[in-house]
Parts: sequence; C-alpha cells; structure tokens
Amino acid sequence: MNCPNCHNEIPDDSKYCPKCGYNLSQNPVNATQDWNRFNDPQYTRHIPNNLVWAILTTIFCCLPFGIVSIVYAAKVDGLVAERKYADAEKASRNARNWAIVAAVVHVCLVIVYCIFAFLFWGSVTAFHVMHMWA
Repeated sequence: MNCPNCHNEIPDDSKYCPKCGYNLSQNPVNATQDWNRFNDPQYTRHIPNNLVWAILTTIFCCLPFGIVSIVYAAKVDGLVAERKYADAEKASRNARNWAIVAAVVHVCLVIVYCIFAFLFWGSVTAFHVMHMWA
C-alpha cells in the first residue's frame, strides 16, 4: 500500500505513514485506489504532439517555421506527464499551427518561383527568338 499524502510505500497494517505521519485509518482502501488511478496510464489524456508534421515541414518546407513547430511539439509529452493538460493542448495547437504555416509558406514560395520562372523563361525565349530572326 502507498501513502496517499507522500506516496511512500508502507505496510498494509499501518495506521500512520512512518515518513509523513498521515493518518491512514481515514479510508486506506480509497487512498490506495486513488494512487493506483493516478499512476494508471488509462487515466492520462492523449494529446497529439504533432512531431511528425513538425519534422516533415522542417525537412521539406520551411526550415525556420518548422523548427518552431518542433520546439512546441517537443514540449507536449512532458506537459502531459506533468498533468498540465491545458498547457499541453496549447503547445500541441502551436505545433500544428506552425507546421501549417511552414507548409503554406512553402506552397506560396513555390507558386511565386514558378511565376517568376515562367516570366523570366518567357522573356528569355522571346529575346532569343527575336535575335535569331534578326
């Protein structure tokens, strides 16, 4: 059995915790059940860390925004382990949002590059065609 106050392991027949002095005669069965529930993984919430998207957008899209996404994604699991679910959800949202920003910036840059490449290629081709006939 574990003490509900300090979580120290104590003998089952104890009335007081030898470490902190907590009175175990209040309701030791519920205290043990609460401690087991606290450590049971099924009672922890799953919050996605979006680390895969952060890494993919860093490699294939936009490095600066992808790094920000990785930093936020790396915080999520630690916050969940500390039971700070609101902060973990906020970090998860930030990781997802920065990954989306990195992908959108990449798509915009590719579109702008294609436009300029087409315009430049078109002007170079027209220049060569004009000088070829001259």
